[in-house]
Amino acid sequence: MRARLFLDKAALRKHSGVRHHRMNVDAELRYRWSRKLPGLLLLAAASYLLFRSHVYRAPRLVDLSQLNLRSLEEASLADKVIKNKVIVLNIWAPWCGPCRQEMPWLDHLQQSHPEALIVGLEDDPDVIPAARELARSLGITYPLVQANDQTHRALGRVAAYPTTLYISASGRVVHTVTGVVPERVMQYYLKDTEAHP
Repeated sequence: MRARLFLDKAALRKHSGVRHHRMNVDAELRYRWSRKLPGLLLLAAASYLLFRSHVYRAPRLVDLSQLNLRSLEEASLADKVIKNKVIVLNIWAPWCGPCRQEMPWLDHLQQSHPEALIVGLEDDPDVIPAARELARSLGITYPLVQANDQTHRALGRVAAYPTTLYISASGRVVHTVTGVVPERVMQYYLKDTEAHP
């Protein structure tokens, strides 16, 4: 019995030593993290603000008929063409490689879905002649319009090209896509937008 009691005391001393060591390690970790935490929080906040400033946030509602849209040839885009249609608004620039890549897909989307309207909004006013030439060389049939102060106020400034808004017939922005997506994904977004009131 005495030997057993001695073993229990030895085990207790050993266990309390491990526990004491563990408490010291925990205290040291807490101390280190308390020193690093303010810097990490500051870094996280700065990253969030930087990321937030470079992310495009589309408006919830858009009425393109109120934006005085003009084609690349300076012709007005008739309101009756826009009213009560599902619209795929592609914001692009002619120097943008991904924009040029998806333009034929958007043209095919317009041809296969005449009930919807695909509109290309050219967002760099310094390169309108290059945009006209690109549209001619690619054989684009959907309307290409110029950005203006009204479009920038209504839509905001995009963070990257291409940016595409899928707008329901009631003017609600259902999907916002930045970057190139395959044609089948465009068709999915269009069908989903048509299903929204």
